[in-house]
Amino acid sequence: MFTSIRFLTKKATLKKTGYLFSMLSLISIATLHAEQASVLTTHGDTSVLLATQNPVSFQAEVSERAHTITLNEQKTYQSIDGLGFTLTQASAQALTLLTDAEQNAVLNELFNLESGNAISMLRITIGASDLSSSLYTYNEANTSGDNFSPNVNSRYYIDSPTHGLRLGATASSDQPYTALNSPSGEDFQWYFVPSDDGHWYLDRAAGGSLSRLRSDDTNMADMSTTDASGTWEKWQLSAGEGTGSYFLSLPLKGLGNHDRLQVDDSGLVRMVDNEQSAGTWESFTFTEIANTDNFSLAGPDQQYLLPILKKIRAINPDLKILATPWTAPRWMKTNNHWVGGELKTEHYNDFANYFVKYLDEMTAQGLNIWAITVQNEPENDHNEPSMAMTAEQQYNFINYHLGPLLQSSAHSQVKIIGFDHNLDNTSFPIQVAQSQYVDGSAFHLYAGDISAMSTVQQATGKNVYFTEQYTGFPAGTSEAELISAFDQDLAWHLENVVIGSLRNGSKTVLEWNLVTSPPTTTHGCTVCMGAITLDESNHSVTRNVSYYIISQLSKDLQAGAVRIDSGELTADLHHVAFTNPDGSTVVLIYNASSADIADTAINWRGKSLNYDIPTRTAVTFKWQADNVNNTIKIEAEDYFSMSGIEEKMTQDIGGGDNVGWIDSGDWLKYQVNIPRSSYYTVSYRIASPTGASLLLQQGNSSFPAMTIPVTGDWQNWQTISQGILLTAGEQTLTISAAAGGWNLNWFELTPNDKPVLDSDNDGVIDSIDNCPNTPADSVVDILGCAVSTENCAGINVYPNWTTKDWVDGPTTHNEAGDMMIYQGNAYIANWYSNSIPGSDNTWSFVQNCQ
Repeated sequence: MFTSIRFLTKKATLKKTGYLFSMLSLISIATLHAEQASVLTTHGDTSVLLATQNPVSFQAEVSERAHTITLNEQKTYQSIDGLGFTLTQASAQALTLLTDAEQNAVLNELFNLESGNAISMLRITIGASDLSSSLYTYNEANTSGDNFSPNVNSRYYIDSPTHGLRLGATASSDQPYTALNSPSGEDFQWYFVPSDDGHWYLDRAAGGSLSRLRSDDTNMADMSTTDASGTWEKWQLSAGEGTGSYFLSLPLKGLGNHDRLQVDDSGLVRMVDNEQSAGTWESFTFTEIANTDNFSLAGPDQQYLLPILKKIRAINPDLKILATPWTAPRWMKTNNHWVGGELKTEHYNDFANYFVKYLDEMTAQGLNIWAITVQNEPENDHNEPSMAMTAEQQYNFINYHLGPLLQSSAHSQVKIIGFDHNLDNTSFPIQVAQSQYVDGSAFHLYAGDISAMSTVQQATGKNVYFTEQYTGFPAGTSEAELISAFDQDLAWHLENVVIGSLRNGSKTVLEWNLVTSPPTTTHGCTVCMGAITLDESNHSVTRNVSYYIISQLSKDLQAGAVRIDSGELTADLHHVAFTNPDGSTVVLIYNASSADIADTAINWRGKSLNYDIPTRTAVTFKWQADNVNNTIKIEAEDYFSMSGIEEKMTQDIGGGDNVGWIDSGDWLKYQVNIPRSSYYTVSYRIASPTGASLLLQQGNSSFPAMTIPVTGDWQNWQTISQGILLTAGEQTLTISAAAGGWNLNWFELTPNDKPVLDSDNDGVIDSIDNCPNTPADSVVDILGCAVSTENCAGINVYPNWTTKDWVDGPTTHNEAGDMMIYQGNAYIANWYSNSIPGSDNTWSFVQNCQ
């Protein structure tokens, strides 16, 4: 029976398996408005763990304390995709020890956005990891085992495990031969053909004039024709030495020599006498030739991982899932083994299909995947399982195989993230990120410096993600040793993994792994300690240090938050700050010194928050801006610069002036103070007797063009809306005419508590999309419904580009004179362009297609 989930006592309860500390409170506190901030603290000495303190009030003036952190909301950095852990198959299996009620309690504590720690991301493994209960992929070839009987319709590889050699033959040779590193292809594939007396012929799958394996009655094996007479070609399978291993004998040859197949120490294929056959070098294994049609999630993941994932998703539907393989199926690798080896070039397409089939199956399970990395630790070939990849190999695999295949599939929105290994090598991720299909680079910190994330981000201009770091078991078991280990791990991980990675551009922070899961594989991590440990005997839950490392920030930080500037670090005071999508501000501070810092303050919007930070303590502050939900309304005539327009009185409700005479290419610029970086609904009050389109830009960044419907008259007004992501601060917003013939009375910006969704990616947000499931590449009207484009028959539809940079390269752009349809309008490229048609001056409007 479930006994308890243990909470903090002033004197820590100690346990040999790790830390057994708990909390004063797991209750989340409502975000306070700007007069006060909530305070959440964790002390390295474990005396206080995720404890909610009394709110602290803002002072009316800025602080001049010695350790003042000044927030600059006008200077923003990356948005945050999520914080969390890896959920390995063994972690999920450990959670099945609990009853449903116990599971629900633990999972809600971790993932519930209101009452729990609001974990917003999980990394899962595609197939087995080094913390799985067995070794598996979803597309393994069938390998001979006990009581093996060949399938007469299948092809097989024949291997000598002791020598690491594979048996082959060519069509023109009269002798079989062997090769290292598990080569593939028809020269190494064999059929078992049944004879009429219970034995087997062995025929080379590629056929040819000499296609049948036999003995030539010397000490050699050779190839013969399939119609050769005699009994020497008929092989018998008898149990060899080792599981799934067999001797290949010629039982009908009669008394005499040379009636068992052998591979000698030189790799030569020979025949030996049965009486001289002792030793494992005569045993062979048989592997059925596999293909990606055999893909299946059935096995440990379907039994353990998927049910737990579904429960987590039910608790937090917005949870993002990052999926990573530790190895390709063995038949795709150069060594046909779980450990090491590389992906064979001839199987690049097979491995790309493996990913797409995985995404298909996970989607069918209701578990859509947010992003994938293509290989865990590609420079680590000694994990079990593992697979090595060079930067060139990973680039080629993504750029010419996985990327194009994924882009053309139903999963084109899934991000491809490169590298996924240590920060001591920046050239690898930089090279891989040159692929147009790569969203960014993922990192671990078992080597290198966290600042290398900024190096890669600046060199590539693409996103960076922190995806793995483990905490280890304490070296000792005394109270002092356990507390010391907790303190050191909390400090190092907060300084480097959490604050360090976020200040160096990371969009994620993921620790390894969720539940302590001792490995069952030979080379698994025996020192890795999970965020929690489950006691099998009484089902109690031990919360370990990484639980607090992540939860210290995840309880207050929302997915979609934007990092804002908080100034430089001092030697002992580490900090990072954010604006949440709901407009609240979050600041995490860690005092790494051995003394309290009594003169700390946060300056924000002309106010200050004074707080004394205890030694070796993490503090998270959160407060809500008073004006967060205010809609900003801008009258059309309040521009500071324009081109080609005129003002006139309006007959719309409210009166005043509107802006008119808007022709293609005309524009208006507005200076707007955006209160927070967030998703906004932009509503435009427009009138148009003909229909047209407009384009909104923030600085140099363009949002999807909006189709303007026909309202019937220059003074028949209608409101249309789109969802966008705006950056906080004084911003220049430009409204331009992608196609002319409309009037504008006003537009307004309304912040959204949650990201604006455009599920079918048609440029029309879900809240106003009357046709939410339009097929990809559909031309849609303002309500998101597919429209006819018969007036533009034969013109390419965005985003199907027409031009390649090289013969076999992907189509990535249009050239001068190329035409493209976007949202019911046809545009022509003025010169090289890969932007949204009509979004900038590389395009000219041609006509409406409807």
